Amino acid sequence: MIHKEDQDRVLGEIMRNRMSTETRAEYKNFRLVKKDGTVVRVNASAIFLRDASGKALRSLAIVRNVNEAYLSEERLRKSNERYQLAAKASFDMLWEIDFSTNKYIVSEEALLRLFGYQSSGVWSPQTIRQILIHPDDQEAIHYFEQNCYFKREELFHYPIHRHLRKDGSIA
Repeated sequence: MIHKEDQDRVLGEIMRNRMSTETRAEYKNFRLVKKDGTVVRVNASAIFLRDASGKALRSLAIVRNVNEAYLSEERLRKSNERYQLAAKASFDMLWEIDFSTNKYIVSEEALLRLFGYQSSGVWSPQTIRQILIHPDDQEAIHYFEQNCYFKREELFHYPIHRHLRKDGSIA
């Protein structure tokens, strides 16, 4: 049985598809209630068999249980929300290096809050070094990054170094 909170949406979609001339339909992310009361998330794919005038004679459907995938995505979404809140409350600059494009993906909020820069959130290593890294530390950071790049390490810790804020002060 379709969960009561999803019935209007799903039954409405089924009726619209039945009344149309479409022969295929997809029904995404709705809940079914099993006999024992357990609720599961499902997706359904249907085909409509029609007569020569296009009237739906019957439909055949396949229902796929996507409960585990949905629950995993929900846990990931909640984890990402907690991570974002922790990153906002932190006095640290968190970033990711995309080795395939050789770009840094930085937190725009942290970049503005900690260093005074507004950005699209994607910086090249050269820009990071020229703008954010203290001139006396740039060579050491460049050497460190090159070693990490060639080793393809997944997690590494930068050596202690100084950052420059937009106003010229040292962070």
